[in-house]
Amino acid sequence: MTEQVPRHVLMINTEQGWRGGENQVLLLAKGLTGNYIPVVLCPPGSRMAAAAKDAGLSVVEHAMRGQWDIAAIRFIRRYANEHPIALVHAHTSHAHSLAALALLGRREPLVVTRRVDFPIKRGFIARWKYGRAVTCFAAVSQGVQSVMIAGGVPAERILVIWDGIDFNRFPKKPSSLRSELSLPHDALVVGVTAHLTDHKDHQTLLRAFVTVEQQLPQAWLLIVGTGELEQSLKTLAQELGLKRVRFLGFRSDINNVLRGLDIFTLTSHLEGLGSSLMDAMYCGLPVVATRAGGMPELVIEDETGLLAEVRDHTGIAKALITLLSDSARRSHMSQAAYQRAESHFSAEHMITGYKSLYDRVCAGSYRP
Repeated sequence: MTEQVPRHVLMINTEQGWRGGENQVLLLAKGLTGNYIPVVLCPPGSRMAAAAKDAGLSVVEHAMRGQWDIAAIRFIRRYANEHPIALVHAHTSHAHSLAALALLGRREPLVVTRRVDFPIKRGFIARWKYGRAVTCFAAVSQGVQSVMIAGGVPAERILVIWDGIDFNRFPKKPSSLRSELSLPHDALVVGVTAHLTDHKDHQTLLRAFVTVEQQLPQAWLLIVGTGELEQSLKTLAQELGLKRVRFLGFRSDINNVLRGLDIFTLTSHLEGLGSSLMDAMYCGLPVVATRAGGMPELVIEDETGLLAEVRDHTGIAKALITLLSDSARRSHMSQAAYQRAESHFSAEHMITGYKSLYDRVCAGSYRP
């Protein structure tokens, strides 16, 4: 039997902060044992740099100031000259541009993961960036894949690989959240964990909760996260007269938060996949979400949750009231959500998908 030669994968992430995509990069890098050796390239002092070092991974730190940063492009090219790189994997839009330019005229293949379902821009630069500059794309959902195909990327150059969950992050133990917040013993608690930004569309959720509050006096809404819209969302909640909505800011104890809820909700009008839904389902939470992006791939209608159209606050309110008013239905969906997450959303599934993609790329075939 021929011994396999280890292949180094340069994984590029340009974000300074930490969101769902960064967690997926770390999970993948930690899971690339055996034939692939990850090297994580990220900004100095970033959350990724710290987390990857803590995990014992090889980390290279270099500033990457935007997608046309000449110094960063030269650094990546020089690094590829000086180190044996089997392939480069870009995990953000800026990483995609930097890597594509750095690898011009070189033989190293470029894999790009796309996590958002924003339409692809038109024009010469976009055609090049999403054309042969990239060997193969990984889309985190069929929804993202559809947007890419509509933007001109051939379907055969896109492999769908769902994100995964590190089950060890979510041990089954009682939550202290309700007692911490002094919620009534009969409270029915809806929660969302998401960056407070436009495409997550917390505005629709707040408008929906006006009706929920009016019809269900035990209902509470907990909004976890920070972002540029934090103050405007708090102002909107006040203008709407909402009394049982709490903004909790950033929380590191997501397991404690999720296990203190009755229902998880995500009302995005754009959403590549919705990995927070996966976490919530693994914690046994029924879901109320919109039909944006990849979320209908995760939530099975009337089995693990209920879906509404994007920006439809009436539909969201109806779905929330339906589930909050029916404990038996919530219990059934809770078990179904957990089972679906356990069987379909593991980190191992995600890692296996990328290893298979790497194998094909390194063998000279990008076709999934």
